[in-house]
Amino acid sequence: MNLLYHKLLLLIFAIHLFVFARLALRTHRGDYGCLVVTFGCLVVMTSFRIWAADVGFGGVMAWELFRWGAWAFTFMAGLLWLRRRRPNGHS
Repeated sequence: MNLLYHKLLLLIFAIHLFVFARLALRTHRGDYGCLVVTFGCLVVMTSFRIWAADVGFGGVMAWELFRWGAWAFTFMAGLLWLRRRRPNGHS
C-alpha cells in the first residue's frame, strides 16, 4: 500500500487514541479503556508497517500481532458496551 495512506491512517488512529484516552480518564468506563488499547495497538501496528514492515517473530510479522490485539480489544469493548446497554446493565 501507499506510504501516504499509512501515514494518514497513523494520524487518524492517533487522534482516536487521544480522544478515547480523554473519555476513559473522565468516565472510568471499561469499554473506553479497551478502545484506548485498541487504538494504541493500531498506532503501533501502522508504525511497524511504515518504518519496520519486515520485522517478525517466529514467522509472524510484528504488525500482524498488533492487528490481532486490536481485534481482540475491539471485541471486548463491544461486549462491555452491550453489557451496559442491557436494561439491567451496570452504569
